[in-house]
Amino acid sequence: MKVTVDTIGMDGFFKDLDAGMRRATGRAAAALEAEIKTSFGASGAGGGPVGRVTNIPSAPGSPPSVQTGRLRNSIGYNVVGPARAQVGTNVEYGLYLEFGTSRMPARPFLRPIVNSRKAMGAARDAAVAELRRSIASAKASAMGGAR
Repeated sequence: MKVTVDTIGMDGFFKDLDAGMRRATGRAAAALEAEIKTSFGASGAGGGPVGRVTNIPSAPGSPPSVQTGRLRNSIGYNVVGPARAQVGTNVEYGLYLEFGTSRMPARPFLRPIVNSRKAMGAARDAAVAELRRSIASAKASAMGGAR
């Protein structure tokens, strides 16, 4: 015995689910972005003469200290698919801080967060909450109910 399942008329439901997946991916990426930004060390402005900034580097292996805020402010994300996002920076020196150079030890700020169970758990929780909302909304819409 066979039963045929016809999903004609469900296009809107699947379209809503796809949009929900993208929103959920964005929520997860935003959670990681926030964790990365808060991991940066305190300002490097220090006790120099008035009007001058004294650069105080972070310890090797620690996230970079904030000097101007340019790197931290450049951290962002881009949703590139229903279940894929890119989180990072386009500031060139971010690469040197993340991996170090032959003359400077690394001061990673991306990899420690991505490898953190706490941060990834928060990202997962944000995505799951958005998925639950999206599924409920898509279901209500498919059944003719209000969103």
